[in-house]
Amino acid sequence: MNQEIIKRIKLEMKEELSLYQMEKLENVLKEFLGDETFIDNTKKKKNLIKKFINTKKIEGCSVRTEQYYLSTLSYFEKNIGCNICLVETEDIRDYLINYQRINNCSNVTLDTVRRILSSFYKWLEESIEPFLEIKG
Repeated sequence: MNQEIIKRIKLEMKEELSLYQMEKLENVLKEFLGDETFIDNTKKKKNLIKKFINTKKIEGCSVRTEQYYLSTLSYFEKNIGCNICLVETEDIRDYLINYQRINNCSNVTLDTVRRILSSFYKWLEESIEPFLEIKG
């Protein structure tokens, strides 16, 4: 029942709130309405980047590549302004535009960052998201 209430409130507020505000609203609602899966899902969402890097290790990426993925994704997570699971395409586009402007990097470097983000979100979609009920 509480899940349905939360879902309806989120739907009503979707046009009024940013991604960060929507995430905060959802967290507060789940906390106060006593969603028992909230705590479990929050724990599972932590360290997604670490799990992704571990997957890359298993795939045989070099240590240098792993470190580059880790630094790129950590910087992204720090600067995106919301939970990495709630990021939308437009958020990534904005991030990449700002990244290039701030770091004065080439299009090749920017494309490398884009490919890392793409790889991470493809992995997230295929491997983790079905089990987390992220966008419930």
